[in-house]
Amino acid sequence: MRIESITSADVPGGRRVSARLIGEGRYDGPDTLWYETDDAFAADFDPSPELFLLAAAPVAIRYGEPRVRIDVPVCPRFLDGFEQSLRVFHHWDANYRPVPIEASAATLPAWPRVPRRTAAYFSGGVDSLSMLRANRRAFPLDHPGAIVDGLFAFGLHSFDFDGQTPNPERLRAWREQFARMTPFAAATGLTLVPLRTNARTLHPDWHTFKYLGFGPATISMAHAFNRRISDVWIASNGYGVHQAKYSSHPLVDPCFSSGAVEVHHGEPWRLRQEKLDVVGTWDEALEILQVCLMEEPLPPGVVNCGRCEKCLRTMLGLLVVGRLGSAATFPRRDVSIADLRDYSPASDPQGVFSSALVAGLAAAGRTDLASILKRRVAHADRRERRRASLWRRLRRRMRRSRPS
Repeated sequence: MRIESITSADVPGGRRVSARLIGEGRYDGPDTLWYETDDAFAADFDPSPELFLLAAAPVAIRYGEPRVRIDVPVCPRFLDGFEQSLRVFHHWDANYRPVPIEASAATLPAWPRVPRRTAAYFSGGVDSLSMLRANRRAFPLDHPGAIVDGLFAFGLHSFDFDGQTPNPERLRAWREQFARMTPFAAATGLTLVPLRTNARTLHPDWHTFKYLGFGPATISMAHAFNRRISDVWIASNGYGVHQAKYSSHPLVDPCFSSGAVEVHHGEPWRLRQEKLDVVGTWDEALEILQVCLMEEPLPPGVVNCGRCEKCLRTMLGLLVVGRLGSAATFPRRDVSIADLRDYSPASDPQGVFSSALVAGLAAAGRTDLASILKRRVAHADRRERRRASLWRRLRRRMRRSRPS
């Protein structure tokens, strides 16, 4: 894969940076990777080579491209760290073979801006809110370690695009959340920075994006703002020491740093319910809390559907801390047995989130919900074990059927 024609151009309401991706193996498009921001931040928006390498190299790995070539100078610290991260991905999954990164022979060491300025990826979800709360307790706003920019991204979810065109309903919901969070940001000393990208569309399926592309594609955005920020934080996903092999991970995220932008993985030890304990006591945060998977577009003004797994799991967690009644972004102030009748902890195969919820609900006197949740988790666990057993048998049969 070659990364060529790196450009920066004004678009209505903002600026777009883009590059052309030319496959040399099996990759056959999309042929353009782009990022956009609004006019207010256009002066700081830079088409850095690190931006495009981070998003494109995992795609090249997925398609077995022989290399990734970019004919501009790249920060040597970034190249070294990024190549280390690709070795980690290969260690986790032998199918993800590292791809050689070929850059201009003239490397260009990057320098952080002075004074230092810190940003974080901010969605209004539990993880980013917990991380911001911890940061506000640790640093005064005039400290260089205080998070003062919140990068709010569109285009990293599976349903954000129809082909190469942003889905209008998804874009409308993203803009609604941006407007909803703006007063909160102003009150907490945070500047919201909008970003849009088509990086997710480069991956053919969610599995490879989750385990190979999500972390690099997300963190790439910070490198577009190397004139504005020197440090960026990305929140952990709440698994604590049970962290799975995932493309945003405390082991690999710092590898995506350059000399200009230092990448930090926030609260890697903290479990999701521990984060919700913090967010649940923050009244202003509960006014913007958005966790919904939004597998179907929600009507205007609706923040969380209250039906999907993530909504129900968060609502149960808020019940544990006695704060669901104060969470205005959810459609109901209680959870019933009927709500959990078909519940399946699809994103919690190890039961890390669910075990804490079962214990918390029982301690809060909601043994009705604790009981059915425990049964639903056990059912999902049995189903997962059967599935894993089937795959093991199939792999053994395939190995036996291979010619010697």
